[in-house]
Amino acid sequence: MKPYRLLALTLALIVLSACSIGADVTPTAAPTDLPTATASSTATATPSSTPTITPTPTSTATVTPSPTPTLDPKTWEGVETNDEWTPVIREFDGVPMALVPPGSFIMGTTLAQYDYLVELVGYTPPGYLSERPAVRQDVENPFWLDVTEVTNAEFVVFLNEEGNQLVDISDWNAYPWYGGFNDLPITEQGGIWVVEDGYEDYPVIAVNWFGAEAFCAWRDARLPTELEWEYAGRGPDGVMFAWGNDYGAGGVPRDLRRPILSGDTSWVGVWNMSGNAWEWVHTIYADYPYDASDGREVSGAEEVVTVRVMRSLGTGSYYKGSSRLSNRSLASSWTGDRRLGFRCARDFDEGDYQ
Repeated sequence: MKPYRLLALTLALIVLSACSIGADVTPTAAPTDLPTATASSTATATPSSTPTITPTPTSTATVTPSPTPTLDPKTWEGVETNDEWTPVIREFDGVPMALVPPGSFIMGTTLAQYDYLVELVGYTPPGYLSERPAVRQDVENPFWLDVTEVTNAEFVVFLNEEGNQLVDISDWNAYPWYGGFNDLPITEQGGIWVVEDGYEDYPVIAVNWFGAEAFCAWRDARLPTELEWEYAGRGPDGVMFAWGNDYGAGGVPRDLRRPILSGDTSWVGVWNMSGNAWEWVHTIYADYPYDASDGREVSGAEEVVTVRVMRSLGTGSYYKGSSRLSNRSLASSWTGDRRLGFRCARDFDEGDYQ
């Protein structure tokens, strides 16, 4: 065979071999089938399983943290309307907290809101005068607030680690952090605090102010101020209820003897501020207008025998009026109440998202 024919035959065999191999290879996906950069970022930020608000795996109060790895500039600049803000949820030691940006709002009940409440319930809402005058207040710094009220499952872990310590009022009177009532869902059995089955995700109640403050400190957090609590519920729009101004739009707030579930969610993603239990805040009870510099935000041993503010209330026969976000009342800081719970706050740090 002549050399040029041998060379041609060799080239033909190489081509046929290459075609044969190519026939068995699955074509690669088109570029549109590949994960986009946005999807990749979301997948990285989304946890592998839905985190729960309590340590129990059967918790019904589940919250999904926001996948966004960066923060909106409004976190520092502030917002002028509720709709400007997209809720940002982040876990701190397994507990979901919502980010609350700076802003301004009318704190208290306006005369127009009072008229609506009277029409809604048919009588003057209890405690209305303590919410007057309604004054514009500024929230200058962002902060975090628990998405839900502290649950029995969370609080029992605290009790087992710290014990149910006493608050000494005098030489002859002392009160424990938790308890004082019969038939509470948390009981001590053989030196161990346990939650009655089925009540893990209910808001913890019958905790005095000192117990609530100690719990939040145990979590490297704190109780919110009265100003922070109301702003996180109402926002710059100053809505009357967590879901808006129309009571019927949000449905009936849940009784405190029911589990924490989403529903009456505020503009920042916080649940049950118009439902379930009263909530302790850090603030000493004083008349409006609110002024953080007048001594109402101090704490310490000298403030043991005082009264603190509790906010909102979504239970009882008069919940239509009492579940308003401006609703405030007072209670002795060393005693608890079967209707009284709490949630924690913490200062925002720029390192929270780095």
